[in-house]
Order: sequence, then structure tokens, then C-alpha cells
Amino acid sequence: MKYKLLCLLFTLLLLSGCSTGHKQVPMDDGYSTDTATDALNYTTYMDKELGLVMNLLATHLGNSRTALDSTALTANETQSVAENLLLIADAIDSVDTLRPPDGYEDLRNSALRRLEEAQEAIMEYQSALVAADAEAVDTAITRMESAYVSLTGAFTVMPE
Repeated sequence: MKYKLLCLLFTLLLLSGCSTGHKQVPMDDGYSTDTATDALNYTTYMDKELGLVMNLLATHLGNSRTALDSTALTANETQSVAENLLLIADAIDSVDTLRPPDGYEDLRNSALRRLEEAQEAIMEYQSALVAADAEAVDTAITRMESAYVSLTGAFTVMPE
């Protein structure tokens, strides 16, 4: 009986195993789908991706004032920035490959530009942290604040 129970448990674990996410592969035209997403879902998706990047910017803005206070804080913040840059790159890739509905191309391009500006600002912050340059950190903070404000108005459109 014990053997059967262990076999059942093992089988369940195999059947319900974890999978890594499926990355969208762009087609020849650069989009991951043949058809455009409807306006409501597209707007919701864009807001989610922009919100992610805004949250990451807010986190690093909050940590930035004390990041150079100790070696441990700097190391933790540098590690966090490196991890978050991967998330931002994924968000940019997702926005770039999702086909927008008709009439949303300009909004998409504007959002992409602002996401890339946020990415560059955080990369600048990362470089300043690695160099332990307080003046460069202050400059990066200003860029991150500007990127945050820019993202707040990046995609405030109601679906048709």
C-alpha cells in the first residue's frame, strides 16, 4: 500500500510539473501574432507592463538616497538593479512584439520610447552604483524621476 501511494504521489508530481514560460517568437513583421489585440485587452496589457516598470523605478528611487551608505546596501541595490533590468527588457520585448489595434501604433511607439528611456536611466543608475560615484547617482536619480513621470502619462487612453 505504501509503495502504491508513493508511486501515485510521484506520478502526480510528474504530471503537474513546473514549466518555464513560453516566450513569444516574433514573426517576419516583428509581431508575435497574426491579428491585432482588441483595444480593451491591449490597453490593459500595456498598463500592466508600464505599471511594472513604474514600480521598479519607484523602488530604486526609494533606495537610491541610501544606496551608497554602506557596501552591503550598495551590493544589494546593484544586484536588485541587475535583476530588474532583465524584467524591464522583457517588458519592452513584450510591448514591442504585441500587435496593436488599428489607431494605437503611435501610442505603442511612444510607450516603447518611454520604456527605453526608463531602461537607460536605470542602467545609468547601475553604472553609478558600481562606480560608487555619488554625483553620478544624483544625476541618475534625476533621470529616473523624469522617466517615472514620463511613464505616468504614457498610455492613458480609454479603449474604444
